[in-house]
Amino acid sequence: MLQPVFKRFNPAAVDPPANLGTGSPQARRVTCPALVMPRASPMPCFWKLLDSRAVQVDKAGVVPIRIYMENDMDEANKQVAIDALNHIMELELAGVVRYTHYSLMVYGYNRIPIVSWLKANAQEGLAHAHKAGEFVTLLGGHPSLKIGALLETAKHDIGDILRESLEVEKTALAAYYRLLLIAEGQSVMLEEYAREMIVLEELHLDEVNKMLRKPGDIAPFTN
Repeated sequence: MLQPVFKRFNPAAVDPPANLGTGSPQARRVTCPALVMPRASPMPCFWKLLDSRAVQVDKAGVVPIRIYMENDMDEANKQVAIDALNHIMELELAGVVRYTHYSLMVYGYNRIPIVSWLKANAQEGLAHAHKAGEFVTLLGGHPSLKIGALLETAKHDIGDILRESLEVEKTALAAYYRLLLIAEGQSVMLEEYAREMIVLEELHLDEVNKMLRKPGDIAPFTN
């Protein structure tokens, strides 16, 4: 008789019945306490075994609502994820320094809007670093005190600054893609975080790329 080990996703979640069965396709009805409204009436819940997992289904017993995995992310994969998150944190902090430096080196007629854009990128990088650090501590890790590589190219033309920014953002994007590969099938939370950040980084890359194009150019900028 299958005796799966069930984990709670959150304190409000309802655990499936321990004696669900041996894999019968029939759904079992149990009583669930109210999950949202404290004074709400109890509601029926339906559970069935699906590929060695307890699945909460609808009344017809066919639509998965919540799936309880038998195991959480193991310690080895958790450490790999922590290392990837710390690397992201270091890259984002380096971006804060870099964009702050860039904002101080812009001169000319268009200085004000470009400086504002660079300062906004620095603030965004700090927020991203903090978010990555929060996930490190959530997983039980220690946030890194290191910072990513910072190279002074002594090139402060706006075009040079944007080209450097483009390469740096590509590095950050690759780090988020790596985190996604680590999290896939291991942690929905980290998967969603990585996907969200990939979207933001892709949009930021597009923004920089468009700034590097000459007026009227439609094709993406390439070095």
